[in-house]
Amino acid sequence: MQKMKQHPALFYSKKHKSWCARANQANVNSFQKLFSIWDAAEFLKIYQQIPKESKTALLHTDDRYKGKFTFKFYPLHAETLEFVKNIPHRNYHKVEKIWILPYSKEVIEKLLEFLKAHQYIIRNNIDPKKKFRKLNHKEKQAFLLEKVPETFKDTLLHYTII
Repeated sequence: MQKMKQHPALFYSKKHKSWCARANQANVNSFQKLFSIWDAAEFLKIYQQIPKESKTALLHTDDRYKGKFTFKFYPLHAETLEFVKNIPHRNYHKVEKIWILPYSKEVIEKLLEFLKAHQYIIRNNIDPKKKFRKLNHKEKQAFLLEKVPETFKDTLLHYTII
């Protein structure tokens, strides 16, 4: 029981009343090393039946979010999470488990560049005919304020007032 609690991929499902984990080759390999569940032949058979995990990213325009688009990626990778968290004016929808990002040419280009560099399978459902919205002065100012230390915010506000 203690080993199961220590494994990061395992979680207890109250619904199924059992321990669960995502079925991927890394987890199967890890469980075999930790618990020695299967003999060599069984392990190889199970290991080969599980598809190799591929990183997938979904981009989608959603009319509910004006001037924004939705983004979902899986499996969870810390590097991708950090990248998304550094995008200004982004939000996370906990129920739908999607990121809501500003619909701008710069954000989309940087995101696609990052995803390609990290070998994601990209499903881009963003309408290419939809025009990008330009940021107004307040939005640009808010973006700058997020980037500067607290001690410089008053100075920045002073020099960015119209």
